[in-house]
Amino acid sequence: EFPTLRRGPYDLTTTSPYHCDLKTGNVMTGESDVKLVLRARGAIKLQVLAAGTKAPVKAYTLSLKRFFPNAPNSFANVPDFPDRRITPADYAAEYGGDWALVRGVPAGNYRFQISDERHAKSMSPDFLVKEDGEPLEIVAQMTLGGTITGSVIDDRGAPVAGATVVTDLNGGLAADSPLREVFVSMMPERHTNQSTRTDSQGRFVLTKLAFADYMVRVAHPRFCEGKAVNLKLTDEGQSVDAGVIQLLLGTTVSGTTMVGGQPMGQIKVQ
Repeated sequence: EFPTLRRGPYDLTTTSPYHCDLKTGNVMTGESDVKLVLRARGAIKLQVLAAGTKAPVKAYTLSLKRFFPNAPNSFANVPDFPDRRITPADYAAEYGGDWALVRGVPAGNYRFQISDERHAKSMSPDFLVKEDGEPLEIVAQMTLGGTITGSVIDDRGAPVAGATVVTDLNGGLAADSPLREVFVSMMPERHTNQSTRTDSQGRFVLTKLAFADYMVRVAHPRFCEGKAVNLKLTDEGQSVDAGVIQLLLGTTVSGTTMVGGQPMGQIKVQ
C-alpha cells in the first residue's frame, strides 16, 4: 500500500533477489487489487570437488561470470549478482551437505568462478540459465593451477633478498601506461593476486595461480620497481620461469621548496 499519493497513473517497479524485475504501467490511484506476478530467476544445484582427492569442498567463495559461446576464453562480470560465500553444510537437510543450491541467477550463459584457500581460482563448466526452469546440476572441479618462479638481482648482479614480488594482470608493452589502469578496472579478475618475498639467494616462487596471462612486479626500498611481463599459465601443474629481474638504483633528484622566497618544509613533492 502506498498512502497519500497524488492522483495517478503510476508505474510500479518490482525487484527481488530471486526473481526477474517487473515494471507495470498505468496503475491508477485507488486501485486495491493490483496483482504482480514475478518470474523466478534460475537456480543451480552445485557441487565443488577438490583437486586430486575429488572430495567435496566444504566452503568456498562463488562469483558469477557471463560466458560468451562465440568467445569461450572471454567472460564478464555480472553486477547484479554479488559474490557469495557458500557452505554446502547449510544445505545438508536437502542435499546431504555435499551440494549447495545457488538461487537468483538471471537468464543467460554463465560460468562460476570459485576460490578457496587450498586451490587456485577455478572455473566451472559453462551453463545456460532460463527463467522459471528446473534447477541445473553443475559439478565444478577445483585445480591447483600453475607456478611462476624467478630470481631478483641488483644493478651489480648480486641477489636481492627480501624484495616483494606480486602478481598482476599482464600489461605487456603497456605495463606502465595510465591507460592500462583504466582498462584493468573494467576487466573481470581472471588472475590470482598473490605476493611473496625473495629468499637469501634472490629467488621467489608463486604457487596456486589461476590460469591467466600474468606479469610480476618487484619492489624493494633501495631500488626502482622491476617487472617481468607476458607470463602465460594455461595447464594444471605448469611452471613458468620469469627469468632474472634486475633492479636498478635509478636517479636521485634533490632541490628546495620555497614559499614567498623563503625555504619551507612539510610540502609534498611528487
